[in-house]
Amino acid sequence: MKTVVVYYSQYGNSRVAARLIAKQLDAPVHRIEVKKRKGVVTSTFSALFGRRPKIKTIPLQPEDWDLMVIVVPIWSGRPATPLKTFLAETRLAEKKIAAFFSFTSTDIHKRPTRWMKKVLDHFGARLEAVGGYNTGLKQHTVLKQRVWDFLAQLPAEAIPVKSSSGSGKRGKARPRSTTK
Repeated sequence: MKTVVVYYSQYGNSRVAARLIAKQLDAPVHRIEVKKRKGVVTSTFSALFGRRPKIKTIPLQPEDWDLMVIVVPIWSGRPATPLKTFLAETRLAEKKIAAFFSFTSTDIHKRPTRWMKKVLDHFGARLEAVGGYNTGLKQHTVLKQRVWDFLAQLPAEAIPVKSSSGSGKRGKARPRSTTK
């Protein structure tokens, strides 16, 4: 299964999570970049009123991926507004999507997940997995555990497996046989 990781990060929390996830999935990483960066107050109002900022184009073709992992922060109970623009500009029909959120106080399994399901349904895509990390904890070991919990929800074919010949691919190693 071809996987791609796409993230938006204003302060770096989602970037760290996206890179951890991409490393485990041996997947390319693409950053959603806004054309004109806004301040915190403007970003909050944009989130509240559902405005879509202009973003730089990410060259993704539907045939290049089967599963897209999206890593974004939660703003005012919703995924960051640059994600809304990205989803509207990307062909998602019949694709699998997984979402990993960085947040401080939002229950990600309620409002943000409902929003993602609704938007993805509109574009003909399916939400496969949801995970997240409370950035208020500021503990790297907790982030790693949340990433592992998230990866466990993904389809098995999305997780690359090292061959026993040591081909150099990253991913989970297969258990070694104890027989001689």
